[in-house]
Amino acid sequence: MAKTSTIATKKSAASMNPNLAKKTQELRTLLRDRTSNDATLTYRVAATVAEIKGDETKYGKGSVKLLARELGYTAANLYACAKVAEVWDHSAFELHLKRVTAKGLPLTFSHFLEIASVPHAEERDALLQKAIDNDLSVREVARAARPPRAAKVPKETLEKLGVLGAAEAAFESAKADLDRLTGALHAGPALTPKELEASIATYEQAIELHENALAELRGHLRQQELASAAAE
Repeated sequence: MAKTSTIATKKSAASMNPNLAKKTQELRTLLRDRTSNDATLTYRVAATVAEIKGDETKYGKGSVKLLARELGYTAANLYACAKVAEVWDHSAFELHLKRVTAKGLPLTFSHFLEIASVPHAEERDALLQKAIDNDLSVREVARAARPPRAAKVPKETLEKLGVLGAAEAAFESAKADLDRLTGALHAGPALTPKELEASIATYEQAIELHENALAELRGHLRQQELASAAAE
């Protein structure tokens, strides 16, 4: 099994854009040497991915997706990681990393991963300061980084927005949350059992809400099918 994987990797590298192949090898070395709490080394990974993402001419079309496949990550993980380097250059990141909470600890890369997802610079700066001042966990920062969401879309809202529009909005929201969570899991230190349990509980609630909405949509579809059959 391992031998087959090695052969496949060599074949893939041989057919890869040479510039991308070189960066892939550099990233493999960085990831091999990186420890779970090494934010500086993880930033170097993020900066390399951002460089590849921003130069399609040099590294080829679809380079980040190919890179993700080679490294065993999802493209969403790498895009989220690159966002950190796009938001803060190296000097700014290192400056923020020197700041410590009341417990004397710096923020982890996972904290920066969540904060980087906030679209506006002023809001990012405010959340960064809040995380330091209040010693926020990654989960608390993640919750603050995304806008509050209604527990369930009311039926009248579905009728006003249109079922398709509401379904697309729910999908995009769930996808963004999942990308953010998987990105944090891969890029930063492992979550504590308590944080994992809280994340699991949150997603279980989201799944239940989506299943209820799906059942309602199926009910509407069934009613329309019965009405059409009766009309015939």
